[in-house]
Amino acid sequence: MCRYLPLTSSLSSILEYIFPTKCIKCKNTGGVLCDKCLGKIPEPNQIPDSFVHACFSYKDSTVKHALWLLKYHGRFPIAKILGQSLYEHNIDILSEKNIFNANKETLIIPIPITRSRKRIRGYNQSALLARAFIENLTDKEFLYGGDILEKIRDTKAQAKVRNRLERLRNLQGAYKIKSGVDMRGKNIILIDDVYTTGATLKEARRVLREAGARNIIALVVAH
Repeated sequence: MCRYLPLTSSLSSILEYIFPTKCIKCKNTGGVLCDKCLGKIPEPNQIPDSFVHACFSYKDSTVKHALWLLKYHGRFPIAKILGQSLYEHNIDILSEKNIFNANKETLIIPIPITRSRKRIRGYNQSALLARAFIENLTDKEFLYGGDILEKIRDTKAQAKVRNRLERLRNLQGAYKIKSGVDMRGKNIILIDDVYTTGATLKEARRVLREAGARNIIALVVAH
């Protein structure tokens, strides 16, 4: 069984010197997704769920290809680039999140996958994005909470579920809060790769709210 595991920084540097990374769009060297091509990705259409904020349009072939490479082919440098985009596109929102509560910590929580799925793939792409996102935050009130929300059963891929109602039903009971974690009054930023119907983020938010979380927003790469 093949798993994609992150390379050490020294090995990555050596490989980058020998085999310079080319942009997945323009094929020029200098990074897996260069600033020029990243800057050409259009903004998303308006999201109907006001608690969700996206960086890019998922209709764009570049961002769609980038997320596919990250999710299924272990191209970890893409997570770093898109995690930074999550930060840069939401600076205003984050600064307001004293919109949250200046005296409360804010937990950064990636949308989880099941343990069985993680064993097969070797990683969770949303967790990679969340860690890359938090690297840009200097405020110590933002903490990584990657193991707080758990996915306890495998579900059909949302893209394969026909309509919105079925997608909501598909995810019912799929998530839970880790045993022993007190969520009362907590502020949450959910991180995911793509927003489609919003069923995944809504179910995650519902579980967190029922556990007592106070304020919840979601940041996604594309819609």
